[in-house]
Amino acid sequence: MATTTGRMTIGFREETRRLLEGLVPAGERTEFVDQAVRQALRQLQQDRLERDMAACAREMYDEIMQIEADFRPLEEELHRGV
Repeated sequence: MATTTGRMTIGFREETRRLLEGLVPAGERTEFVDQAVRQALRQLQQDRLERDMAACAREMYDEIMQIEADFRPLEEELHRGV
């Protein structure tokens, strides 16, 4: 299956450009940059998911604590009646 590509013009800091040109052969740079960007984007997605899950957990915890507080008087009354 052929992979479609799109062109994009990006700029690098001079030091980054020199390192890229010095370490990655000319015919391999596009793939190298594509893989590096994809890895960085996956990490961004993972970080965002973890932040969202942590926020959701905090919100759920607060709601659970409120529900528990709301039902505590009923639970205490039940235990007194037993």
